[in-house]
Amino acid sequence: MKHPCICPRTGSMNYKKRFSALFLSLGLVAFGTIWGQTGISEIKGARNKGLGDIGVALGGLEGYIYNSSALGQIRKSGIFLNAENRFQGTGIRGYSLGAVIPVSKHGCFAVTIEQYGLPEYHQRHYRTGFGLVVTQKISIGTSFGAKTYSIAAYPPGLTLYVDLGLTYQITDLITLAWSGFQRFYSSTPKDTETPLHIFGIKYLVSDAIHLSVQFDKENKLNWVIKYGMEYWVIPQFGVRIGLTGGATVINAGFGFKLNPQLDIDAAFSIHSALGITPALSLRYQFKPNPDPEEK
Repeated sequence: MKHPCICPRTGSMNYKKRFSALFLSLGLVAFGTIWGQTGISEIKGARNKGLGDIGVALGGLEGYIYNSSALGQIRKSGIFLNAENRFQGTGIRGYSLGAVIPVSKHGCFAVTIEQYGLPEYHQRHYRTGFGLVVTQKISIGTSFGAKTYSIAAYPPGLTLYVDLGLTYQITDLITLAWSGFQRFYSSTPKDTETPLHIFGIKYLVSDAIHLSVQFDKENKLNWVIKYGMEYWVIPQFGVRIGLTGGATVINAGFGFKLNPQLDIDAAFSIHSALGITPALSLRYQFKPNPDPEEK
């Protein structure tokens, strides 16, 4: 029997699988030798926001924001656009645009760009990642990213980071996930941002309801616990609610599945100090996707 990674014509490994293995290996090596700034996006999407800024175990396009291994679950090419605007207080606003491209039966690449901030201070975030299904229950992934900072009257800054992610589906109903973000370069010597580790669990109560819990740990800071619930009232319309501890943030939102290819999500968060932040997301897949886990 021929090894599944061996090309029958050349006897060498398929170039896509070789490249995928190299990409993941580089991420593992970099992650094991660095320690520093987090690389998670500021604009996380309306579905995640409606659930309380939860996503590490969510899977699909939204899960990738928190966890690169979510890319291994995506089988259809697609694009997404997320936007937020904090009308009260600081007036911070931002957007992110991304695309996902499956490159094999078990793997998928993604590229994203994000802009966030104010006219006098803003940052751009560039990220590319890859996720791979290892077994029927395990997915792994990694991504590399760059953040550029622009502050009035100061030189621009640059931070480079890597992240690793792991998803383990214990049963058809329960999914566990972990993701870690680490810096390996910063142009600011006294950069105060710290590494971030995220743990999460998702439980499918039924085909229409899922519950999520997420634990965020940022270096020596206290654990932040987040709770979220999603309920699809009908196949085309769902509602979400979430709660974040620490700063006490209440989140809520809803989603529309207009057709098998196009989804629209809206959400808002109420922060005890920062006020209300609304969010809007559009998601388009180039082929119909009947799998609700990639919604």
